[in-house]
Amino acid sequence: MTMPDRRRGRGFTLVELLVVIAIIAILIALLLPALQRAREAARRSACTNKIKQIGIAFHNFHDRYRKLPPSCHVRKDPLTGLIDRSDPIWTRLRGWSWITDILPDLEQEPLWNTLETTSGVPMMPHPNPPVSGINVDPHAVARSTVLNEFICPSYRGQRYVDPTLATLEKEAITNYKVMSATHIESLLQAYPGPWRITGTLAPRYDETLPHPDGACYPGSKLKFKDFAGDGTAHTILVTETIEPHAARWYLGQETMLVALPPFDILGDRFDFVLMTQYWAPWDFTPGLFDEESTVPRTYRTYLNWDYKPGAWYEDEDLAEDYVIRYGASSAHMNVTNHLFLDASVHSLDNTIDTALYMFLVTRDAGDPTAGFDPGG
Repeated sequence: MTMPDRRRGRGFTLVELLVVIAIIAILIALLLPALQRAREAARRSACTNKIKQIGIAFHNFHDRYRKLPPSCHVRKDPLTGLIDRSDPIWTRLRGWSWITDILPDLEQEPLWNTLETTSGVPMMPHPNPPVSGINVDPHAVARSTVLNEFICPSYRGQRYVDPTLATLEKEAITNYKVMSATHIESLLQAYPGPWRITGTLAPRYDETLPHPDGACYPGSKLKFKDFAGDGTAHTILVTETIEPHAARWYLGQETMLVALPPFDILGDRFDFVLMTQYWAPWDFTPGLFDEESTVPRTYRTYLNWDYKPGAWYEDEDLAEDYVIRYGASSAHMNVTNHLFLDASVHSLDNTIDTALYMFLVTRDAGDPTAGFDPGG
């Protein structure tokens, strides 16, 4: 009589099973972050490629028109050819954005052809819509169109100002905006009327520099030769933003940024008195990019801002208490992609020195950045 083989039916003990499960859990815990980092690296690379294409589009536009597009179209008097400063379309900067100008260079010419960018304005119906059997305003269609070329792959927010609206009432946003100036005081020099600051500039504010001091601002007609002082490789043109509301891609006012947030970080409104504490970069020693620079440590860029209540302008089309909160910012870990005027893209660290960042924004301030490599 043979004895039964007891080893044949032996299974895992409870302890062995728990050990196996624990090992699998540890492996998953180790691999998941690595997988997430790999995916984010891929998304960041895709974002870089999108911004690179935007840079090429800017260069193509300059090749055609011998100038760069402005951040915002402004209306001019048809008789004098001068800016009509009594026109609320200009005062409130409701003109077309720079994005509309480069649509043909991003394979969006069919959409661009539906817009009236000469006599029309984005928030109004098309003044002379094409005759068709469908009674749909082309401008409304454009406003509701999401342009994937201007959405960062890492962005997980909404793609419309209000996604709950009907299709043709939705307003699509952009994650990419031009850098118009170092700070709001500089940008306001492009504005007419009460927003333009005169005679109240801070003592350290250098009025000899060109203002607005960025690469693209309302009504600008800059050429590459206008950047000879600082060089195209050291001037920021476009950056990312996670602003979910005031970022309508077709509206010039909402497709531009400044580098530094307003000084009024305790209130929820823009303070026109406190803002004069900002000034353009000056008296800067090369190599001193931190506590030894001339910019106080209390100053910070939007990249390194905690986004307490505050804004650099309000949007009158939205709720009365609505303020624009986000400047240059991104969903990437610790960095934000920036397009420079030479069409190169760099991932700048969010803790970049404030003075250095301001110099990278200015186009003709005699920057001490000739030997600086932004990296990324």
